[in-house]
This record gives sequence, structure tokens and C-alpha cells, in this order.
Amino acid sequence: MQKSHFELDVVVIINFSVKNFRSIKDEIILEFNASSDKDHPNFITETKYCNILNAAAVYGLNASGKSNLIRAMQLFSILLNLSVRNETLLSQLVVPFAFDNQSTEMPSEFNINFISENVRYEYGFSADSQQIYSEWLYAYPNKKAQLLFTREWQNNKYEYKFGLNYRGDKKRLEEITKPTALFLSVAQSFDKQETANIIKNWFAKFFIENLHLSGNIEIGKSRTIDFIQRGLVTHNEVIQFLTESDLSIVHFDIKEDESSDDQLPPAIKEFILKNQIKKQPIVITEHHVNNSPYQLTLNDESSGTQQMFNFAALVVLVLKNGGVLVIDELNNFLHPLLVKHIVGLFGAAETNPKRAQLIFTTHETSIMTTDFLRRDQIWFCDKSKEQSTMLYSAQEFSPRKTDNLEKAYLAGRYGAIPIFMD
Repeated sequence: MQKSHFELDVVVIINFSVKNFRSIKDEIILEFNASSDKDHPNFITETKYCNILNAAAVYGLNASGKSNLIRAMQLFSILLNLSVRNETLLSQLVVPFAFDNQSTEMPSEFNINFISENVRYEYGFSADSQQIYSEWLYAYPNKKAQLLFTREWQNNKYEYKFGLNYRGDKKRLEEITKPTALFLSVAQSFDKQETANIIKNWFAKFFIENLHLSGNIEIGKSRTIDFIQRGLVTHNEVIQFLTESDLSIVHFDIKEDESSDDQLPPAIKEFILKNQIKKQPIVITEHHVNNSPYQLTLNDESSGTQQMFNFAALVVLVLKNGGVLVIDELNNFLHPLLVKHIVGLFGAAETNPKRAQLIFTTHETSIMTTDFLRRDQIWFCDKSKEQSTMLYSAQEFSPRKTDNLEKAYLAGRYGAIPIFMD
């Protein structure tokens, strides 16, 4: 087992929960506290609190709520970073469960337990589309809860409570925190209080790839280019990731798009000029065939190759520096063995020395095997009779180590598959 020895500053989630958000009515909890299962210790990081899983896969039928679980994580991160200066985020992002009249009148709730600088923290909040109703932050330096702060909406005003270990200009922060903003978002921006910065630094290593929310597959390519240009990852690191994934790309260049706009319709040219839209750089890949070099643009590569390029910077960065990477539908455009390869990187001490975490949704069942994953790493999303999302682990079914999990899942033993009418 790759141990932390308690001095390694791991950035990991212990668990994440959400309630009354989109298809999620009752609270669901995604848990990374490893069970007593002895299989695949390479996927475990030991901390002073518990053993943490380095990867978790979430399966389920379409419209079961897998992506909404990812959306909840993304909302959490967006509000923490941006609600201090954007009063419209709640109205844009917070959507309660729709198929229940009582739920539509109740706030949504979000909570995360995580480890930062070898201390466990619990942070959460409740909110609707109009305001924050409650917010809380606790630390567990010695495994016992220490209050840092709570914020509760009572009698048309906020009541704050601060623990002895929360230092800073509390009164000023209370006064400038708007109902649409998280207190911790404000504290990160206007206070140099140590705890606020610890939380901010942790979430700076929390990355979510959700193309459904971004709505633009070009974002992945632009991010890889940006990370290289900013020096967050190197050109050689990305090349190594691609070549180790058995892609035939041996080199690539990033060049400015020098194509002419003369052939564009006048209306489009006017729109580009008016909105000052810059052309995106072009990625030129190089292949060697029979000892001769050949070049293609990235857009001429296969969808799978483009997807691996899109993932490259995030995977390389998180594995190099530690952190949490969340990917919705990891299997999109990728061969099953490429999916297995990416997941496997997070289970090997050589490629994951900082013990980064990978959380992903997928329909790729070939990796659903005890030869590769632990049973507590496999999760299922299903729909209840009232069309709300349920989340549960394969571990709850107590499968034997010799069971064929993929076959059992596709046969319906664990639910979370479509049922067709005869």
C-alpha cells in the first residue's frame, strides 16, 4: 500500500453529499472512505483519519442523475470561487427537485468532507435560487469537531457563530457578505485568514471536466494549450501522456491561425470584429510512418485522439501536483483499454506519487471487474419510482470476489440499467 505516513499533504475528498438538487431529492452520499476489503491496496491512500480511495466509478442508465452529481460538485466549486462577485449565480445554478411540490419550496443542500494540509474539514451550505440559508465549516485536527463558523438565516437576518480558531475581521466580513454569496467566498477574497486560504488552496486543485455544462468540446483543447503556455504542464509531459496511451503522435506544435477571413460571409466577419473574437491556436500533430514525418491538424485526428489531447493537461497536472479530478462520461470517444489506462494511472505509485483522486461517470463496463477495481470503488445511479436519483455502492450487495460484476450488472442484479418494454 502506498502510505501517506501522515506527512504527505494529500488533497482528497472523504465524502460528498447533495440533497434536493435537480433529479436528486433525498440526500445521496458519494463515499471514498475505503472498506476493510484487502483487494488492490494500490488504490488506497492511508491518512490519520481513514483509508481513502484514489478512484471511484459511477455507473447508471441515462437520465439517472450521474451528471447531476457532477453538476452538484461543480456548483459547489463555482459558488465558492465566484459568488462573492456574481449575484446571479444562485438563480442560474440552483435548481431543486421538480417532481415534488414540497421539494420545490425547500433549499438545496451540499456538503463535503475533505483533507487539506493533513487536517480534515467539513464544509457545506444550503441555498435556493434567491439566497444562502445556511453555511458551516468545521475542522477536525484531532478527529474531534472544532467549529470554525456557522451562518444561519433566522428571523430575516443572518446569525453567525465563530469558533476560537477562526481569526480575522469577522464583523466586517458579516457586513459585506450578501445573501447571494457564500461567506467563505467573501472571506477568501477580503481576508487573509489562514483557514480561508487553506480552503481556497484546496479547491484550486479541484478540477471538473463536464462538457455537458460547458457545452463546448473545444474547451478541452484550449485548456491543454493554455496549461502548456502558462507552464503548468510541459509540452514533453503531454507528449509522454499521449505516447504512453499508444497514440502515434510523436510531436505537436501550437501555431497561430493565420487563415484569412476573406471567404467568410460579411455578417459573420462583422460579428467577429464587433465582438473582438480571437482565433484559436491550431494544433499540428506529427506522425512518423516508414521513417518519414507526416503532419495533421488536431481536428483531422480521430475523435478519441482529440479527447485524449483534451484530457491530457488535466490528468498530467493532477497526477504531478496532487488534487481531485472529476470527469463526466470518461468513456466518450475512448477505447475501453484507454479508459482502463487512465484509471490505472491513479492506482500506481509511480504515476500518482501525490495520491491524486479520480472520480468519473461512465458506461464502460469492461473495467467493472475485481481484477482491476475494488468493490467499494464501483457506484451505481438509479431512479426511484418518483424519478429521484438513488446512489449506492456495489459493496452493498456483498458480491464475492469471484463474481463477474460486469455480467451481474448487465443482467440487472444491481439495478441502474434501462428496462425495455416488450
